[in-house]
Amino acid sequence: MSGSSPTAADAREDVEAGKPASRPKPFLPDWPGFGPHFRAMSFDITIFWLLALASLVLYLKPPGLARPLLFVLYQDGLPDRLDIAVPYADEILDTYASAGIATGVPMFVILVVELGWIRSFRSLEAATGGFQMALVCTSFVTTVLKVTVGGLRPHFLAVCNPDHAMPGIGYANLYYTPIICNGSNAHDILEAQMSFPSGHASSAFAGAVYLCLWLNAVLKIFSGCRTSYWKLLVFFVPLLGAILLGLSKVADSYHHMSDVITGAAIGIFFALLAYRGAHASIWDWRYNHMPLSRTVPFDYEAPYVEVSDLRDFRARSPVENGG
Repeated sequence: MSGSSPTAADAREDVEAGKPASRPKPFLPDWPGFGPHFRAMSFDITIFWLLALASLVLYLKPPGLARPLLFVLYQDGLPDRLDIAVPYADEILDTYASAGIATGVPMFVILVVELGWIRSFRSLEAATGGFQMALVCTSFVTTVLKVTVGGLRPHFLAVCNPDHAMPGIGYANLYYTPIICNGSNAHDILEAQMSFPSGHASSAFAGAVYLCLWLNAVLKIFSGCRTSYWKLLVFFVPLLGAILLGLSKVADSYHHMSDVITGAAIGIFFALLAYRGAHASIWDWRYNHMPLSRTVPFDYEAPYVEVSDLRDFRARSPVENGG
């Protein structure tokens, strides 16, 4: 049948006729081989794991805040900090569950579409590499801010169990530091001082916004044609998930709204930065699906390439695909 894939019988006939045997098309036609790929990526891989390891160590073994946080307990003899006196409650989604949702779901969607439909190694590497860059940079910056700036969680006093007999410091002895805490778990007391910014929100928005940008590029949600309702829904669902995950930390009294907003801003910033670092554009529908070379500048005057044609892009444009 015309246009059908070559069979073993076809290959045998070609050999008998003196023609080179036809070969099945590789699953990823533009796969450069492990050696060249590893050499091109080795430095980036090293930086990625260093950032990931630093973030993990700072999260699991925080060194303590750079300076003690000051807070007021009483004003004119009455309780003053009701915003940090909320009763302690278990998280709606713990750190590991929220991290799994923020990273696992977007990565799963990207892998399914890239491997099941697009099947271009350069597209796959750009999509997953940019996604990992967004997450690791977001995680590192968020963790550094937590251990250097910090902030009191809404349930801080419940964990602290302050000794009200201790005198305050500063003007009119109004201010206290965590030294007044009588809580039995020193790690929980320290962790309750690292509310700002929200790591759940920053990771959720980094993953969701990156996924939205990638979906927009692959499905051409915002392009030269009118957008369909189903595409708008696909674009908005990841954002809705990130919003709900961030607000869950306000609902369970682990974060203030300002923590969540700042965390979301950090995640959005690095999602935009990472996507543009791996692709030719963020919003221009003609180029936002095109993976960037590591050595050759992208030619914005080149003819438009369909998403489904990315697997053959190397063969048709060898100069631009040299890196």
